[in-house]
Amino acid sequence: VAAIVKERGYIDAVLNCVNTTGKDYGETASHSVSSEQLDRVMKLNLTSTFLLCQAVLPYMLKEQYGRVVNLAANDGKSGAPKCLAFAAAKAAVINLTKTLGQEYAGTGITVNCIAPQYDDYHVNKLGRSYSERAVKVPMGRAVDMDELAGTVAFVASEENSYTTGFCYDLSGGNATY
Repeated sequence: VAAIVKERGYIDAVLNCVNTTGKDYGETASHSVSSEQLDRVMKLNLTSTFLLCQAVLPYMLKEQYGRVVNLAANDGKSGAPKCLAFAAAKAAVINLTKTLGQEYAGTGITVNCIAPQYDDYHVNKLGRSYSERAVKVPMGRAVDMDELAGTVAFVASEENSYTTGFCYDLSGGNATY
């Protein structure tokens, strides 16, 4: 972060795009998840998001401007059977986003997150069990990476100056709230 500030003079936007599901996504019953598995998924999804936010916010405060976009997941909003570690970590990212959004409202900094249901990259990479889940969403498909990128671009834009602490839904109609 300091190297970027040294080169550019400021940081105006950051995308926390960590997304690891952990071992056997959708296959491991919650009572079988080890504390090591839970800890690894929490560290990669939540702790890394927290640490990057913590690193950039002082620079954004100095400029009285910034956009923080965190990648969450619909599993974090609605839960997901046999996906305990991932769903819990992404729920924590959503609440981290809400807390930071409220705390830094009025400073010129917005903090929001995006919660996709399934994306076409992971559907293609993870194969049949993942693609079977994706076709069950009301739109009948995964979100296209260009749709996800377009949402990120808007959330990180100057035009998106009033919304903070919000979780943008990219679930194809599958979100429960």
